[in-house]
Order: sequence, then C-alpha cells, then structure tokens
Amino acid sequence: MEFGWAYIATVAGAAAVTVLIVQAIKAVAGTEIKTLWLRLVTFGLCTVLLLVANAVIYGLTWESAGLCVINGVVAYLVATGAYKTVTKG
Repeated sequence: MEFGWAYIATVAGAAAVTVLIVQAIKAVAGTEIKTLWLRLVTFGLCTVLLLVANAVIYGLTWESAGLCVINGVVAYLVATGAYKTVTKG
C-alpha cells in the first residue's frame, strides 16, 4: 500500500495515517496522555491531513476546506472506531 497524497486525501487514507501517527505518539508518551487531549489531537490530525492533502492535489478553496472539516469528523470516527474494533474485537 502506498501512502501518497491521493490516498491521504480520502477519508480512509486520513484515518489510516492518523491511526499510525496516534499509536506512535501513545507509544512514546506512555500512559500519561489524557483521553480528551488524545481525542482532540486525533480530530485535529485527521482534519489537517485532509486539508494538506487536498491543498496539494486540488488547491484549497473555502468550500473544499469546509468539506475537509466535515470529512475530518468522519475520519476521526473511523480512526477511533477502527482501532477499538481491532484491539477489543
């Protein structure tokens, strides 16, 4: 699987990259991370990844930025739900 800008610009790609980055942060920080802080970082990371990827590929307009924020919410839900499903079964 290749993590190019076109893949990261999708909800699934942003969620996958977010899960990888957040798990790396959790591995480095250990158990010192608060749950609310981690959720905010996860949402922010999803949104920023989508904004940057769309800006690189298509250019960023106000409309596309708004859609990236909405898709950031969806990617956040996918990223947190996917990790819980994989670890908890």
